[in-house]
Amino acid sequence: MPETWLNRVDEIVSHYFMSFNGTGPESRSTLTHWFEQPLKSPLILLSYSLLYCAHRDLIGGIIGNDDHYFKARNLQFINAALENRTTALADETIMAVVSMAMYENLRGSDQVITHERGLGQMFDMRGGIGKFMLEEGFYIGNFALLVDMMYSSCSNKHPLLMEVQGPILRDIHVGIRKTYFPHSPLRVVNTPEFNGKVPIEELRTSLDVLRDAFDGFEMLCVEAFDPETAAFEAPRFRLRRDKFWARLQAYDTTETEPWTLTTEGKVKEAIRIAGTIHYCAVVSLIQHDDELNSHFVDRLLEILKSLQLDFWKTAPYLYLWMYV
Repeated sequence: MPETWLNRVDEIVSHYFMSFNGTGPESRSTLTHWFEQPLKSPLILLSYSLLYCAHRDLIGGIIGNDDHYFKARNLQFINAALENRTTALADETIMAVVSMAMYENLRGSDQVITHERGLGQMFDMRGGIGKFMLEEGFYIGNFALLVDMMYSSCSNKHPLLMEVQGPILRDIHVGIRKTYFPHSPLRVVNTPEFNGKVPIEELRTSLDVLRDAFDGFEMLCVEAFDPETAAFEAPRFRLRRDKFWARLQAYDTTETEPWTLTTEGKVKEAIRIAGTIHYCAVVSLIQHDDELNSHFVDRLLEILKSLQLDFWKTAPYLYLWMYV
C-alpha cells in the first residue's frame, strides 16, 4: 500500500462512516464498530480505501488512478480468500465483496450485478441474509442491503438481495388505531416502547406528526390499490387529513439556523418539516423536487446533518423516507 495512504487512514475511515451511517443495535455504536475494523483486518482497510477513492473522484471532482490500484488489490485478496475454505465465507471477505459492489455501482458499471449475485450466494451459504444479520453480520448486512437498494434505484430494476412484495394494508374499519406501523421505515419511533423512553414531552407530542404521516401514507395506498374502499371512505379520509394539517399548523414555523437550536428543537423542527413535505405530497400531489417543496427538503437535510445520531438514531431515515 502506498506510504501516503498509510498516513491518511483517519481521513479514509472518517469519510467512510460519514458517507454510510446506518442504524445498529443499541448495544454497539455503529461508528465505533466501523472505526475498529481496519485495525482488525487489512482487507477491510482496502475496502475503505476503494470507497474513499470513488467518492472523492465523484463528489470532490478529483481525478485520480488510485482506485485502479485498490480495486486490483481487493480482487486479489477476495480471490485468495475464496480459494480457502476457512476464509471463503468470512465476514471480512463478504465485506470486501460488498465494497466492490458499491464501487461498481458508483461507477455505473454492470459488474455490480456480478458482485451482488455473488453476495447472494455467500449469504445463502451462511443461512440467509436474515440469519447473517441476527449474528455478528448486522453491520455488513445493513451495508449490503444499502448497496442493493441503491442499485435498484439507479437502474430502475428489481433489487437482487430482497423480494419486492405488494403493500399489506391494514383494515381501516378497525376502530382503534394501532400505534405500531410494521411496514414503516420509521417503525422504531412508533412503538410503545420508544414512546415510553422519550423523556421530553415536546418530542412525545411531535411523534404524533409522524403517526399522521404514516396514517396518511396508508390512506394513499388504499386509494391506489383499493379504489372501491377509497371511494366509500373518502369523506372520512378528508376529515383525517384536515386534522393532520391542523396539527402541522399548530407548530411554530419561525425558522432559525440549525446550529442555534437545541437538540430537542432540531428534532421537533425535523419532524414538522417531514410532516409538511408528506402532507404536500399526499394531499396536494406536490413532488418533493417541486420548487414549492425544495426549500423544505433542503432545510430538512440541513437539520438532520447537524443532529448527533447517538441522540436520535432514526434521523437519517426521515430524509430517506421522503424519497421512497
